[in-house]
Amino acid sequence: MPPDRKTMQNIGLTAVLKALESGRMSGYELVTALTPGTGNGPIPGGHCEVYAHLYLLEAKGLVRGEWEALPTGRRRRYYEITSRGLRRLARNSRRQEALGRSIAAVRGLLGPSPEGCARKGALA
Repeated sequence: MPPDRKTMQNIGLTAVLKALESGRMSGYELVTALTPGTGNGPIPGGHCEVYAHLYLLEAKGLVRGEWEALPTGRRRRYYEITSRGLRRLARNSRRQEALGRSIAAVRGLLGPSPEGCARKGALA
């Protein structure tokens, strides 16, 4: 069963904050880093989902966006994590690490997957 929408949103928001922890990035750089097919990222929805996360994080004061003019005359928006964003990242990271440990513990208790047993006829 896939994770619910809220869980996936929290993972995506945390991924954006984590990417910005190393320094400011343009929206395009974030999309490249965080979406499958362009990077190795955890946000499956592509550029639309990354920008939705950015808008939400900016509205909450967790990231700050700033437009910069390029030599070509075009503008590009760069994002950086705020101090509030760093605190939220730390909290979310602790929660997700705890969740990961819990899932690993449950998997350890369960042993082989039921699907694996069923394929061998053990649950027939």
